[in-house]
Amino acid sequence: QPTTPPELTAVGEQVAAPYYAAMQQDMAAQFAFQEQGRQFSAQEDSLRHSADVLRKQAKQYKVAGQADMAKKLQKQARGLEKQAEGAEMAGESAFAGADKMAKGVHKYEDYA
Repeated sequence: QPTTPPELTAVGEQVAAPYYAAMQQDMAAQFAFQEQGRQFSAQEDSLRHSADVLRKQAKQYKVAGQADMAKKLQKQARGLEKQAEGAEMAGESAFAGADKMAKGVHKYEDYA
């Protein structure tokens, strides 16, 4: 037969309040990490798309006989790819931080 947990008393609420406040702070940090991860992911996608566009343009310039311009565009595309890799790593780090915060939130519930 399932039973419901007893209601919190005023003293119980006072004792649990610091844990709940800390839990809320950690949840806010978790959400901030997740948002940061999404922003880095969007930045990565944008950079990779721009690099693809530059590579296609470089191909067209090469076909048109403008090898110098093609090389210049290819170099820019490589630079964008490196930036995209950096954004990817930063995004992964942010999401890992969010996961770490999420695991810690459950501990507050246990202690409260």
